[in-house]
Amino acid sequence: MDGHGYVTQLLNAAHAKFGHAMAKFIKKLVKAAAKDRDTVVKQINRHIAHFRKRAGVDANNGAEVRVADTFGLVYAAGRLAKDYEVLPSDLNCLAAALACYRLNRAHHRHLSPFAKQLPPIGDRIRALLDDDATLRASPKGKPSARAAHAIAEANVIRGSCKGEDELWIRPSAINQVFPDWSAQKDSDVVLSLLVHNGKKLTTKRQVEPKGKHILMYVFRMGVDTPPRLDL
Repeated sequence: MDGHGYVTQLLNAAHAKFGHAMAKFIKKLVKAAAKDRDTVVKQINRHIAHFRKRAGVDANNGAEVRVADTFGLVYAAGRLAKDYEVLPSDLNCLAAALACYRLNRAHHRHLSPFAKQLPPIGDRIRALLDDDATLRASPKGKPSARAAHAIAEANVIRGSCKGEDELWIRPSAINQVFPDWSAQKDSDVVLSLLVHNGKKLTTKRQVEPKGKHILMYVFRMGVDTPPRLDL
């Protein structure tokens, strides 16, 4: 059989069985959980911990642990599916999950030569906040028409909320301001400085006097834990 024939046969077989394994797996998982939920939870947590160990994740890096545990949960599902005889007993779920995890990490850590030379992102955020050239918003004041136009057009703005100085960056410009944003946005440094609400990394601020609150990336220096969304 040539390569094309093999791929066609594989696709046809996958299409014929599509959804069957998942339905069988869910049925057996629900049955096992109904019988002894604690044991099932312990099995899942044990498999996730094993994946984390084999992946070599730094337990002190919260962002990395969260990513690894996402793939670890997939590995745990694969292991349970083997126990329930849904997947072949000789399928190496760990090798498959680790391969996907490492591809994911390689993608996120890939930076251009320019980005690799950039200073730490925390230093860059501080520099923008301290830079006198960064425009300052005055939502309660009455700036001149020229100043109001400049603020409306600015992508990076110095603002304040509840007496705290903040750096506001428009979502449309975040990758321009920080070329390595895709690799940095989930880092502990960024998450500790970013005013956010869970998975939603943007929050609303009033940029223009009497204007609407709009979504911005809001950084506040000296924040120990990410605060809740405050409008």
